[in-house]
Amino acid sequence: GFTWNCIPPHDVNFSQFKRTRIMKIRYKVALLLHLWVDKYYDIDFQDKDEPLFILDKFLAHIYNNRFFNVHDSMLELIEKKDGQAPEEDWQEFNKKAPKPHIPKSIRPDLTLKDFHPTEIARQLTLIEHALFKKIHPQEMIGLKWTKKLKESTSPNVLALIRWSNHVTNWLIKEITLPEEVKNRALVLKNVIIIAKKCQKIGNYNAIIEILSALRSSCVYRLIDTWNQLTAEYFTAFEEIEKLFENDDNYRAYRDALESRELPCLPFFGRYCTDLTFIEEKHTDYLPGSNIINFGKMLAMATLISQIQFYQSAPFNFIQIDFLQHYMKNVEILPEKKLYSLSKQREAISE
Repeated sequence: GFTWNCIPPHDVNFSQFKRTRIMKIRYKVALLLHLWVDKYYDIDFQDKDEPLFILDKFLAHIYNNRFFNVHDSMLELIEKKDGQAPEEDWQEFNKKAPKPHIPKSIRPDLTLKDFHPTEIARQLTLIEHALFKKIHPQEMIGLKWTKKLKESTSPNVLALIRWSNHVTNWLIKEITLPEEVKNRALVLKNVIIIAKKCQKIGNYNAIIEILSALRSSCVYRLIDTWNQLTAEYFTAFEEIEKLFENDDNYRAYRDALESRELPCLPFFGRYCTDLTFIEEKHTDYLPGSNIINFGKMLAMATLISQIQFYQSAPFNFIQIDFLQHYMKNVEILPEKKLYSLSKQREAISE
């Protein structure tokens, strides 16, 4: 570009200009590029062929101009952004991971009841934290996920929202599908256990997905199925319900979140709701002036910084590929079909 290959004034010696000015300018350009990659790599470069090609070409140019330190630092930064941590670091991380619960036989017809509830909770958490971690602050500003261009401006926000809907629909199907009431009750028990396991490991987002399934009309109306549960399951269900009671602006949940150590996956929908409230109740500028409403900006920045805080620490569980594949690709039924199925199972439970 012109700035990198700047041309000296006509009356200035080129060698002297290069020694006194050009190298300093190029060094500042290289540092600016380093800052750009550090702050916005996932938005402007990651998984984008053309920008990555240009960046790679420019890095080669930097190296040829003997900016070795900047070049090496940039490569290290890009590897870090792409998640390419040194192999020994990942090995040390996985050494501390709990032993996974894997079914004795792996068949193509496996369903929810064939997996250990703890492992379902762990793999849910790994999938959801990976989606949550991709969300960039820019996606949360100006309610972009609700706008016409949301697919391009908030793709990661939408991905997590769609995943949450997918999980809720999947669990509703799993509970209503068995014909015999005792089998439905067995699945229902497992789902409640999964919710408690998610609470234990700090995945509050999954708890909401599970609660949405349990509170859905398709599941809640299955009185005969619920009556199969013992008191301990009703107690566990009531505990997770109380955690998300809408009393004093979800005080029980917020207290639990504040006292929780990392890693932790918060209920993402609360951030969307809180940001919506801030956007709709407060203007960008103070009334009758062109002075920026710093109170609004501070409130938004506080929420976004909280998201980044919880994005920073990964969960140390071993990824089970075939289980995650099953969870991601399970057939989802339309809401009307699910309700029709529920009525077939317990026609009189209205």
